[in-house]
Amino acid sequence: YPKSLSWQKTVYKIGKKNLILIPSKILDKEAVLLADIFTEKGYESEIKNLVERNAPHIELSIDPAISKSKEAYELTVSENKIIIKGSSTHAVFNGIQTFRQLWRSGSLIDACIIKDEPAFEWRGYMVDVGRNYMSMDLLKQQIDIMSKYKLNVFHFHPTEDVAWRIFIKQYPQLTAAENMLRNKGMYYSQNEIQELIDYCKARYITFVPEIDMPGHSAAFKRAM
Repeated sequence: YPKSLSWQKTVYKIGKKNLILIPSKILDKEAVLLADIFTEKGYESEIKNLVERNAPHIELSIDPAISKSKEAYELTVSENKIIIKGSSTHAVFNGIQTFRQLWRSGSLIDACIIKDEPAFEWRGYMVDVGRNYMSMDLLKQQIDIMSKYKLNVFHFHPTEDVAWRIFIKQYPQLTAAENMLRNKGMYYSQNEIQELIDYCKARYITFVPEIDMPGHSAAFKRAM
């Protein structure tokens, strides 16, 4: 649940073309993310630094005074304006995810005032690709869903008794097919690992690899 939530009696109606207001370029990435949400929903949007006084718009801003938490945000929806204000760019990102969740009935956002910050700093999701290899597309799909629910740690478990799945130039035998028991020959290159790290970073998710030694290391012992 949000830290506090107050529903109001009006709604904000999404228009054919929606204005996204940002005060500085520091929020460019978040503004593009918001624009992408409008595109997904079949609406147009435009990112601007100024808007006419009474023009309906969505405003993104940073206010470090909101909270000591770097993920704290305030989301205010009124009949004519939506304000997503965060203590950092990460916090604004979180507020945009809540905005996405509030979107209903095609074009309506219920008016409300939400103040929120995480109860737990580490909100993780683990994949065990050591036992069962997953494609890069499938991993990215899961990271995307994580980001929508504000999970912030991608716990990547690539070494198991079944197989070792991170390629290391000095020790190619670790990822040799004959040393795997399942999904033989399937592993991640160094470039693919870097790609996953970057993909997570763009969504404010920390990539945490778990390399288990001495536990879960039968694949290592077979190879070495």
